[in-house]
Amino acid sequence: QSTNLITYSQKVIAGTGWSATGITTDANATEAPTGEKEASRIKSTTASGLHIIGPTSTPSIPADTNFTFSAYFKKDSTDYARIYHNDSNSQMLLVDLNKGKIVNTGTINGRSFIEDAGNGWYRVGYNAKTPSTHAVGSMYIYPTDVNGIINHSGNEWSVFVWGVQVELGGAASSLIPTFGASATRSTDVV
Repeated sequence: QSTNLITYSQKVIAGTGWSATGITTDANATEAPTGEKEASRIKSTTASGLHIIGPTSTPSIPADTNFTFSAYFKKDSTDYARIYHNDSNSQMLLVDLNKGKIVNTGTINGRSFIEDAGNGWYRVGYNAKTPSTHAVGSMYIYPTDVNGIINHSGNEWSVFVWGVQVELGGAASSLIPTFGASATRSTDVV
């Protein structure tokens, strides 16, 4: 079985299971890969500083544990998005949503992936293992540029996001939707 540890996977909205710094959010901004108009827009403000959004309560991923972090992204005003976690090291994945390719995997100690989900959407993610001495301390997603900038001023970059998932184990399973609490599903049958 698999459990999505993100409590609001379908809508990434500041104040509803998500905490934003230098990011504004718009609910139901465009159609998700399912065809339902439920995907969110996340947009950096022009203010100087960090521009990130992450779960209000970081999923519990203990030391020495394999996990997978993924989200569906679609380009808006920028081609680039990044997902990130910190466990004593900053682990980041930068992707180009125009070309559908990975730009930079940083120091991720597992497999990274970008999968075409149709209609301009990509499922982006990576598998990682926390160090034997540290649990995951924080997790974020954000729109950015080709350099993966997180701390800037004057840039209003935006992407669409939907279907954020964090699960224990070394491989991504199909999306487990959540609407206020983590959810568990039987193992995928391929």
